[in-house]
Formats: sequence, C-alpha cells, structure tokens
Amino acid sequence: MARSQASLSDEYGTPPELFAELDKQFHFVIDAAANRENRLCPFFFSAAERPGDGSLGDALSGSWNPWEDEPDHPSPVIWCNPPYSSPLKTRFVAKAAKEAWEGRCTVVMLLPVDTSTAWWHDFVEPVRKGLVPGDVVFLRGRLRFTYQGKKLGPARFASCVVVFGRVTQQLIEDSQKRDQTASEKDAETRRLIKEDHEKFKICAGTE
Repeated sequence: MARSQASLSDEYGTPPELFAELDKQFHFVIDAAANRENRLCPFFFSAAERPGDGSLGDALSGSWNPWEDEPDHPSPVIWCNPPYSSPLKTRFVAKAAKEAWEGRCTVVMLLPVDTSTAWWHDFVEPVRKGLVPGDVVFLRGRLRFTYQGKKLGPARFASCVVVFGRVTQQLIEDSQKRDQTASEKDAETRRLIKEDHEKFKICAGTE
C-alpha cells in the first residue's frame, strides 16, 4: 500500500546543514521526535521504542526533562522537528510550549509558517509578540528536507525556527563566548605555525 503524503511528511528529516548551525548555538541533548536510526541527539523521544539506551519513550505522554528530579542537573535544550500531519503537529507544538513555559526545558522547533492555524495563534504568536520568553526566526527560501537519507526538492511552504524557553539570551551569550575562545585559539595556532615556518626558513638557509 502506498503511503499517504501525511505519513511521509511525518518522517521528513531535518536538513543537516540547518541542524548543524543551530546545534552550534544551542548544544541540543534531546531529539523530541525521532527514532534510533534518525535521531540527531544522544537522547530521543520515540513512541515506537521502549525507554532505554537513549530512548526516553513517548514524547507526548511525559515530562521532557528526564533529570528534573536532579536539582544540580541543568535543564535540557531540546530539538524538535515534529511530525507535520495536522493532529500530531498541533499536539507536539502544544506539548513543547507547555514543557518550556512550565520551566522544564528549552525547546527549539522547526515549523512551517502557517499563520492561519489555531496552533500558530495559540503558541507561536505569544512568542513572536514577546508575551512569553523565546524567539521566532523566519527562514529565507524553502528548505529541502530529507527522507531515508536523501535530500528532497524544495518544500512547498516557508519555514521558521521557534524557540520556547527562558534561556535564549544566555545561550546566545554562551555561544558568543565559545566562538570568541575558538577564535583566540585559532589566532594562537596561526601565530605558532608562523613562528615554526620562520624557524624552518632560518635553519634551511633561505634567509
């Protein structure tokens, strides 16, 4: 039996270059909509797999912070490219917002821009208007999702990244500090390479 377009869209994978760019900033630890084969993080939620060996079970039935009983453990930053069929998409967006707004985690979601829907007005608009912590970033052009490891053609809809959570600014500042440290290390490496090159030229009698 051929799969419906809805069931296929539930399995579309995140464009790897987009995830890599976001992961540099947010350092995700949990993928909220995945399986063992296509997960992008060490831990993942999957209704099809029992908890254990990285699996945290069904995303829609429990807390998204498996460490909430450990006060010294930081709240996780969670990646979610949810199923795009209408009932599941709405449930995932509602769950992500609830988990973040109740302080259990920060959730970064990849979503279609669909301003006519109830889920957009109920959950995304409060973020966009600054009524609750988070951010909404509209992506330029049309994304090319993946399916079974192959890149598909451009999507038929625009996309956005929605951040639900209170630590967005802190994450940005941490990312900037990491970038600055990396830049300083690169500069030091270039200096050492240049010194070694100069020493080699002197030893070789080229100067």
